[in-house]
Amino acid sequence: ASVNTSSTQYAHEVYPKRITQLDPSDNFSFVHISKCAGSTWIRLFNSILKLSICPEQENGPELSVFYQRNKHCKDADYTLISLRSPRHHVWSQFTMCKYSAWGVNITRDYKDFPRSGAESEDDEADFDTWLDHFVSMGDETNNHYNCYHPANFQTRVLTSSNHWVKSGIGGFNANMTLAKKTYEDLDFVALVEFVHESQCMLYYR
Repeated sequence: ASVNTSSTQYAHEVYPKRITQLDPSDNFSFVHISKCAGSTWIRLFNSILKLSICPEQENGPELSVFYQRNKHCKDADYTLISLRSPRHHVWSQFTMCKYSAWGVNITRDYKDFPRSGAESEDDEADFDTWLDHFVSMGDETNNHYNCYHPANFQTRVLTSSNHWVKSGIGGFNANMTLAKKTYEDLDFVALVEFVHESQCMLYYR
């Protein structure tokens, strides 16, 4: 049986900016989302590709797409980003807050932060407690343990007009229409789960 491909839309038709050749002599902006391999990408841009990248620091700043495009890196010719599976992303945020020196330090004044032990069963129980804490908060943004508020984190980066979204400021019910429009308008989107394939795609362009 023949296959009707007349109505098929291919990636290069839906996202034409994703196949356009990039000029390495131009200015690049990379939106660094917490726990989405941002430091790895910025290191690649700086040391291997030698791109003019904004921001150039591996450890931040971590800004929304809107703020970076309109304020911090407004002279960039291209905007790049790295996204991650939401489930893996939330788990990584939790373990960063629980175990890293940075996370331990900034959560030190919150005695109720779930940190019962270092075994796998402790992590699972603490993760459940951590998630339950945010569910019960509703739209409240004040007590995110001074770390990450995980609700719709990546989508909020795509839609928020605030300079950063870690605390949840600006709300959690992100506009999905705006998120999709922002996503489609980006010049390059890497995926953490396919970081090597993403690097190959960037080299090709």
